[in-house]
Amino acid sequence: MRKVWMKLDFINEAREMAVARIAMYKARMAKVYNARVRPRNFQVGDLILRKAEASGPVGKLDPKCEGPYKVMEIINGGA
Repeated sequence: MRKVWMKLDFINEAREMAVARIAMYKARMAKVYNARVRPRNFQVGDLILRKAEASGPVGKLDPKCEGPYKVMEIINGGA
């Protein structure tokens, strides 16, 4: 019974360690993702194509891109 109480005493420390480990994992994954993503900067008035996969499944003979779409407004955050 005493071992159970000792384990309960350290449960907060174990939880804090798990939260720290998850934060490190998320930071590592974000670093790897951001290293592979190519930044793209568009200007108002640019014509762009959008992948057709974004709007639904694409068949073998369907076009791979939709558009062209005209950039109307620049929004921060890559949107």
